[in-house]
Amino acid sequence: MKRSPYLHDFGVSERHVVLIDHPLRLNGAAMLFSNRSLIEHHRWEPEQGTYLRLLDRQSGRWTTYETDTCFCFHSVNCFDDGEDVVFDFLAYDDASVIAALGTEALASGQYPGLTPRYLRARLRPGGGRVALEPLSSQGFEFPAIAYRQQHGQPYSVVWGASFAATSWQSQLVRVEGERVRHFEEEHMIFGEPIFVPRPHGDSPTDGVILSVGCHQNEPLSSLVILEAEQMVPIAHCELELCLPLGFHGNFQAR
Repeated sequence: MKRSPYLHDFGVSERHVVLIDHPLRLNGAAMLFSNRSLIEHHRWEPEQGTYLRLLDRQSGRWTTYETDTCFCFHSVNCFDDGEDVVFDFLAYDDASVIAALGTEALASGQYPGLTPRYLRARLRPGGGRVALEPLSSQGFEFPAIAYRQQHGQPYSVVWGASFAATSWQSQLVRVEGERVRHFEEEHMIFGEPIFVPRPHGDSPTDGVILSVGCHQNEPLSSLVILEAEQMVPIAHCELELCLPLGFHGNFQAR
């Protein structure tokens, strides 16, 4: 490709890989004599459209699908369904969220709204045009599923963090279609939720959610542990300091 798309995440099933070719494109040549950041060398070109590129992991064959113009940071899950490939992801209408997360915008006190749409693309053999199916009216970022049990498999539950464009306070959400459960605490900004399964649990979603939050006004951070089904707190681990919100985490059983 002459101009490669910004690519943060992609989908992987047992037999396929799905890449999101959206029109936030990198001008690599412009970087040669520039001191600007990497993201400043990307341009939003909506006239180029958005494509999903499907790779058959065994044959190496590519199939292309055209869909609605959108921008994506994170995929949710990807699985094979007979001859179809189901690809679930979070989509913004455009790439303006990039500027909203820039240093100048954040320093000025603007609130970046992180509530992309939760969508499904069903990729049928042969390529062509594919419609995007809304899976919930709840918008959220930093999706987490019962990864070790359900990655690459059919699933129904996803957790995430929702950041409205009117406040720094965030909500942790459990989304199962239109059945949504929320957790929030006043003045706390919680980041990405991490699902930890209960050993020998009764279901794939039996476990707890871990999320690190930072207080808006005080030197206080907190790791909250939630019961994953009802989204009620089990415990807090508080630190009297400000931990900057990170992006992606994991857990280690000890």
